[in-house]
Amino acid sequence: MNMLDVKKERLPSFLRAIEKIQASYHNIVPKRNTIKDLRINFERLVASSNSVFVIGHNGADLDSIGSACAFAYLADKEKEQNRRFAKLPRRGTITPGGVYVVVDDQPSKLDVSVRTIMKDKCSNFRFINKEKCLSLLSGNDLLIITDVNQSHRIALNDHIHEFGNVIVVDHHDTNFRTIDVDKLFIDSKQSSASEMAYRLMKSMGIKCPQDLATLLLAGINQDTNNYTQKRNINIWALINSLVHDGADQDYIANLIAEDFFENMELNYEIIKNLLKGEPVLFKFKIQDQIGEDEEAETISTRNTMAIVVKPELSTKIELSKIANKLRDSVSLSIVIGVIEDEDKKLISIHTRSNGRISAAELMDYFGGGGNPNMASAQIPYIEDIQSVRDEVLESPLLKEKVKRIERRFKI
Repeated sequence: MNMLDVKKERLPSFLRAIEKIQASYHNIVPKRNTIKDLRINFERLVASSNSVFVIGHNGADLDSIGSACAFAYLADKEKEQNRRFAKLPRRGTITPGGVYVVVDDQPSKLDVSVRTIMKDKCSNFRFINKEKCLSLLSGNDLLIITDVNQSHRIALNDHIHEFGNVIVVDHHDTNFRTIDVDKLFIDSKQSSASEMAYRLMKSMGIKCPQDLATLLLAGINQDTNNYTQKRNINIWALINSLVHDGADQDYIANLIAEDFFENMELNYEIIKNLLKGEPVLFKFKIQDQIGEDEEAETISTRNTMAIVVKPELSTKIELSKIANKLRDSVSLSIVIGVIEDEDKKLISIHTRSNGRISAAELMDYFGGGGNPNMASAQIPYIEDIQSVRDEVLESPLLKEKVKRIERRFKI
């Protein structure tokens, strides 16, 4: 498939705009009431449902796993409190009427940090795959989707309609591809789905167990890039509360270190490529044009972009790490690579931004989504991956932003 075929598969810009406007009328719950409304619906639907299934996005990360376990824990507590069912089956027993976390990823394809934390901190949760989940459906079950709001990014994509009720909880921006359900709780000002799950827990007056507190703090740590991005005004109080509940900060630090050493070869390749300068393209780097004074250096740092193309087969997590690594030095990082999804190759694009250029808007052009600081998209595979980089640079949002900067500083 060539680049022209890929473009034909995308909607014209005016149709995308219309669908986005239509989606905005029914998809977003007022942010100031998100947790309150979520609690009301969560308690009611859990109490009236047979089984409860919680699922995050494909390629589970720490935030996806942490928030899924938190919602499963709250659903378990709610069922016990309402005494609608007898005490849930013992660990390892899979029967209808229980609470389950659905993960359909192959363990070998999960990041080392995710595999480690699931082994160390998730022994009290019952994990099942997609096939087992479908075998337990009764027609009156609740599906809770966390850390994602687009159906094509979850394993149960084609089966959402088979659940009696569906709740979506996410901190990423919506677009016209957002799952069309009534119970949609989106708050893009929250740092992570783990933060939303913990706020729900506090709202319900339920104490957070120590292992779950560690899971949630690890999720927040990952989605804020070690608390450096997407921090809201109350994030430090929330982190302090999690630590008070027993979150193990040393464990999380060791988890990150283990993850770094596991991917040392990848980190070496990033640094080597940056030094060579071959696959990295810097645009509108204006320091040389306007002088060496302090103000000029500040401006140049804010308006520097890096694009990396990684033609070798990778994973979403690897590409995300490269984008995070680059974001430490530039204001906008874009990483383009090749991944496999169900034995099919795709081009995956990952973006990190300081917010001056919205990562979500940029990825929306390619059919993806996220929030202003981090977003991603997947498009059909093509041999000429360099042409994808060219199309990113020619995208309307990026071209307009570059033109504004060039006009402002007369580059």
